[in-house]
Amino acid sequence: MRYYNTRDLAKILGYNDDSYIRRIINEGKLKAEKRGREWYVSEEEGWNYRTKYVIRSTFKNLFSFNHQLKLLVDGYLKKEIRNIGPKDALIAFTLAKAYKTHLAIMLLCKEGYGEDASILNRTIFELLITLLYILKDPTDERAYRYYAFDWILRERMFNYTEQKPELLLQLEQRELKPEVGDVSISEIKQMAKQVQTKYKYKGYNWSDKSLGKMAEEVGRNGQYKTMYRLSSQHTHSHSRVMNDYVKRTENGFINFAGISDNWVEEDLVMGFDFFSGIFAAASDRYGWKGEKELEPLFDKFIKTMEEINKDVKKTEKVEHYGGTGDKNRDVIGYTPDGEVDYFQCKRYERLSHSVLKGELDSLLEHVSSGNVKRPRRLCFVLSSPASADAKDQAKKYAVEKGLPEPAFWEPMILDKKVKKNAEALDNFFGISSEKEEEHLPQVDTTGLIAYGTHETRFTVVNHGNIPAVDCSWSLMGFGWPGYMSEPTVFDLNPGQKLDLRIAMQGQFMGKRPIKELRLHFKFRDSKNNWYYSERYLTPQLVPSGAFYRINAVAGKYFPARPLMSEFNIESIYPLDRTGLNETRLVSYTYNGTPKSLKINISATLSTVWQFTAEEIESALKELAEKRITQMIKMDKFEDDFNVNTYLKSTQKTGFEAYKELRDSLI
Repeated sequence: MRYYNTRDLAKILGYNDDSYIRRIINEGKLKAEKRGREWYVSEEEGWNYRTKYVIRSTFKNLFSFNHQLKLLVDGYLKKEIRNIGPKDALIAFTLAKAYKTHLAIMLLCKEGYGEDASILNRTIFELLITLLYILKDPTDERAYRYYAFDWILRERMFNYTEQKPELLLQLEQRELKPEVGDVSISEIKQMAKQVQTKYKYKGYNWSDKSLGKMAEEVGRNGQYKTMYRLSSQHTHSHSRVMNDYVKRTENGFINFAGISDNWVEEDLVMGFDFFSGIFAAASDRYGWKGEKELEPLFDKFIKTMEEINKDVKKTEKVEHYGGTGDKNRDVIGYTPDGEVDYFQCKRYERLSHSVLKGELDSLLEHVSSGNVKRPRRLCFVLSSPASADAKDQAKKYAVEKGLPEPAFWEPMILDKKVKKNAEALDNFFGISSEKEEEHLPQVDTTGLIAYGTHETRFTVVNHGNIPAVDCSWSLMGFGWPGYMSEPTVFDLNPGQKLDLRIAMQGQFMGKRPIKELRLHFKFRDSKNNWYYSERYLTPQLVPSGAFYRINAVAGKYFPARPLMSEFNIESIYPLDRTGLNETRLVSYTYNGTPKSLKINISATLSTVWQFTAEEIESALKELAEKRITQMIKMDKFEDDFNVNTYLKSTQKTGFEAYKELRDSLI
């Protein structure tokens, strides 16, 4: 393991000198070894401390909101809850348990264990939904059903005990000398039988509805489908979260068990939302003043969420300057309502307050003279970390001079923003993941010009600068056989338009929803180079529910891409399952040569993707086509394709998680 002295570590972590490092060592906050007269800190300890600092500084507002919520609840936690009815004991229990769990979430987040905090947020969410669902019942029947389920659980425990002679002996001895409050096994079984007859419990669920249905009834369906399902992946150790803990290398894998800021922001948002919801329900029940005290705090929380969301809000226009004459604006983002965001990029190894102050003074001079507009937001994008003191002084100075408080995107924070939002490069730096190449035909639809029960018509156009020759088109869908119509082949000169018609006869798309639908265009240029482009569409169920039609609003467009040499998949056969993997043997021909590809995929992915058996087969065919195209492009053919090795860390589930994996195979 590599060690650094205090001076070198201070330089790496972005401090002006090592006085702060030496102080936290003396205070016992940073582990160090003394060698002679020098203190040495391991690289791991140094970066762990830095990560915790980044977490606490980056998310200080969210930590503050959660801490203020805790202090608010503290004042009511010891209040005596009146026993009005069966719902009151549940409120007391829910508030106490949520309080401790919320505190544990904050502690885990501060230490960089966001993944584990997400598991606890799942617990608070279940508490919240159970409480709101029971309180919504004007009678007490749901509460009685909740309590009665305890007899079922106790009976199951005793049924298990009866299979263990050593435990059964202890129970028999206990029944001979019962203590106050003890209930006999026969009484438990009798009560369990009675409540089962009355409520007809299924499995381990006390309610007659699933958690999802309860969440929908109390208005929390959005959180259930997103954050609850995502945190459940950590709870149940789904394969989807493997990338949070294991990193692939050229020769194998390495464990990644260190601290990080992963999930911290999400946990602090969820923790505040769920815990405040429980407290508000209790306050409303007993007429406390807590709701009035909570209201201004919640308003500030909502405004902070809006500020956080501004980081991913798309700008209407982006301009790049840089170099001399940029007037302290390397990148400018223009919002739809006419405001501007300025980004100043700095490549200093050690960035001091004097440098930041100079940048702010220069920007102020340009603003005062009217050369540039006063910004809505101001951000310094840094190639290396700046000291906390330099950033704090710069923020204070900017506000004093009437500028917005600057944000600092250091390497760790910038990396998180880009990974978290795939559109960030396009939004703020104008780097698009899909750019139209020059001197290519570009075939696309201008939109639907008519749609109805019997037909849908499109207008297609070549907005490239050279002709598109031998164009053909088809309507393709995930798990759907597709559709081809007239005209099947046509040419389009630059700017030329043509109407296409889809006859919606018979069942067309039927009643089964199609997860993905796209117009696929295939064409060539005059040099006989083949390309394809695609425009995504949205299926829409007609009001009668009889069938699906195509929504008039077009989706994302993928510009022209080179079309690899043709290949044909002849067959896909299932092979014997190996462990947790399902295997298919794909037989295909390329340039007249028969080839095969064995595709392996984890069986648990069908759960993550929420696919039917039929949809899994469609997914395997698509993935095989993507991989074969990829091998042709690289001119490197392999016999095995392990889908699991291409999994990436994601917070998506369902079809979106599958699509993210599929589209990464370019």
